[in-house]
Amino acid sequence: MAQLKAGSLIASNSLQNAKVIHSMLSYTKAHKTEIFIDIISEGKTIHQVRAYCIDHNKSLVRLFIQSRQSMHLPQNAEVSAFFYIQQDGKQTPCNFICAIKNSFTHKGLFFIDIAVPSHIGHTQRRNCVRIPITKAEIPNLKLWVESKTADNEQLQWVALQDSEFDIVDISAGGILFLVDAFIPISRQIQENTKILLTGIFPYTNKTPLCLSMLAAVRRYTKNQSSPEWFSMGIRFIRWAYLENYSTWNAIPDDNGIPPLVNWVFQVMANRKRG
Repeated sequence: MAQLKAGSLIASNSLQNAKVIHSMLSYTKAHKTEIFIDIISEGKTIHQVRAYCIDHNKSLVRLFIQSRQSMHLPQNAEVSAFFYIQQDGKQTPCNFICAIKNSFTHKGLFFIDIAVPSHIGHTQRRNCVRIPITKAEIPNLKLWVESKTADNEQLQWVALQDSEFDIVDISAGGILFLVDAFIPISRQIQENTKILLTGIFPYTNKTPLCLSMLAAVRRYTKNQSSPEWFSMGIRFIRWAYLENYSTWNAIPDDNGIPPLVNWVFQVMANRKRG
């Protein structure tokens, strides 16, 4: 059975070489790794299926598609693939996007041939894929910081103005912010300070995802390149849909907020297509 040293994937960067890519494909084939597939045409998801890698060479990957329905694949269709590898006893998500080259049926089973991906995304030792993001991509993002002047005082929330914070990156498990170092609340923030957020996460041709999230600060340091900012890394601990904010959901594992996973991968897919 093929062996994959997860470290070789984790250590690799966006300029992955062919050896790393084919090691990953060999791993998914040998371990019969389930691959979650979105088939996309003109920016829209037209099919969502599960697949297995059954063969690959220097130019093509052959996937067996688990589907009982007949599928029409337009000429310009592409695959957005998501799967897990096992790393140190934990699941690490990986993803790639590439064009569909061919499709066929054999003995009643459905197969597609796709181009070998030029890059397989990974999580840099995180269980949630982290991507750079801007405020414009998350409209109406609002941020509140826990404030206490004494240990026995009731918790209060201080709202940050839009000009007082910025976003560096996001994952389904947390966000890295920049916080204005000159505002009063910046001197109160420390590890485990609670953060409350609300935001609208837009989809293409779908209803936007509207979330409220409770988080805790995991890292808070002066930004080395811009001393007028603090870097504040937060981790989500509970979440709710804004339309049903009375029902808060726990996050029992390291995989983050489930609906936010799909949004992050949509952003990645749109960027790679662009």
